[in-house]
Amino acid sequence: MKLHQLALCFLCGVSTLLPANVVVVEDHNYFVFDEDLQIKFQVRLRAPLFKNRREDVKFLNPANLNIFYNQKSYWDFPEDSNPVDENNYNPGLMYAVQDAFHHERNKRFGQMDFALGLEHISNGLTGLDSRSLNRYFFSTRLTHPSKKIDLQLKAWNYINMEPEDLDEKWGYGELGTSLYFFGRGCWKGPEFTHPSSGPILTGTMRLGHDNRPGYEVTMTVPMRISICGNEFTPLIVLNYWDGYGERMLTLDERESYFRFGIGFNAPGPKQDPSLNNKQLRLQ
Repeated sequence: MKLHQLALCFLCGVSTLLPANVVVVEDHNYFVFDEDLQIKFQVRLRAPLFKNRREDVKFLNPANLNIFYNQKSYWDFPEDSNPVDENNYNPGLMYAVQDAFHHERNKRFGQMDFALGLEHISNGLTGLDSRSLNRYFFSTRLTHPSKKIDLQLKAWNYINMEPEDLDEKWGYGELGTSLYFFGRGCWKGPEFTHPSSGPILTGTMRLGHDNRPGYEVTMTVPMRISICGNEFTPLIVLNYWDGYGERMLTLDERESYFRFGIGFNAPGPKQDPSLNNKQLRLQ
């Protein structure tokens, strides 16, 4: 059994011990397709391992310890047998601190969140097509006091990898930024009162080696649909990728895609964006 399969079994086992409402559906969960009708599916989940019993404690709080699971799947739908070309599995463990240096009397510098973690990424294939790595990472997000823009940084180092030159192709970090369009002044339509409830534009650049960067831009626009008295908020998703390293199997190839589709977030009332993981770019 491969390491990613063991990790999945562990996460599934732990999840059965958690309350049903603990698992958090993160940002950028979507089902999108490109001009050739090839489909990309992405899901991002997170769950704290302990209940937060000390909200006044920021750093040494067991509730900061989270498990997470991300997956990207690439589905060659136009082919006769509709094969799934590749799955990229990404389970992990992280210690995340939200609003680390908050001070009620000084809000000029906005908000800072950070996380330390361990993660495994692999494509579940064997032989020459096998790609896998284990790495530890540090990530942080700096949010402007207006909550309309943030800057994100994630840096990592490798514990082990297959093949051995994977680090030269994937690099050691990425930079990102998000713009949040909410409030009457930014959006001609329903008033979005929280950053996470309005349109969000996110850009990310992976810092690859040998002049092999990867760029991704994602725009999500929420819709409000009421069915039988129940309100749903699916997302219109526009996704663009250009560069190297979107999927593990084609790290040596430069690829460019524009995709369109539908996305989803956690059900129920929207929270302040400092409380969910998109905004942190922790994973």
